[in-house]
Amino acid sequence: MEPGEGVSPAVGSFVLAQLDAVYVELAVPERLRSGLRVGQTVAVTVDAEPGSQFAGKIEKIQPAATVSSRSFTVKVRVPNAQRVLRPGAFARGTITVAVRSGVLQIPEQAVLVTAGNPVLFVVQNGRAVRREVALGERQGGLVEITSGLTAGDVVIVDGQLGLTDNQLVAPRAP
Repeated sequence: MEPGEGVSPAVGSFVLAQLDAVYVELAVPERLRSGLRVGQTVAVTVDAEPGSQFAGKIEKIQPAATVSSRSFTVKVRVPNAQRVLRPGAFARGTITVAVRSGVLQIPEQAVLVTAGNPVLFVVQNGRAVRREVALGERQGGLVEITSGLTAGDVVIVDGQLGLTDNQLVAPRAP
């Protein structure tokens, strides 16, 4: 607003905001909805504060999904004592919906898809051995292997595109 400027009830003149705590609205895919609970901790990052992470708690989970995105809106309350967070800022949240131990993961780029089946190569006795595997969850560039691989197997992660089954290889450390 500028001095002397006209105001209208249809146009907002200013924003009144309480900054001691802010709310973040997150869109959570419907397949993860069952793992959400009110009171659950959420790690929040904001583009305006790179490198900072804020802890919040789920206060409300919308009962119906948004039709266009098939996601549920989750309202997260984030304490903001230092008043660093501002309304309207773009935020991302991480909600841990399950913790599983003993998961076998490898880099996604190690997996090839041939004839619609995921395969990879492991090193056995100096040879590249082709293995069909079953994939699970993907996260952060890693993919879970649910069958076809055992802990301790040496997986070929780079250069496997031209390999054939039982081809001689010389492994190198990463």
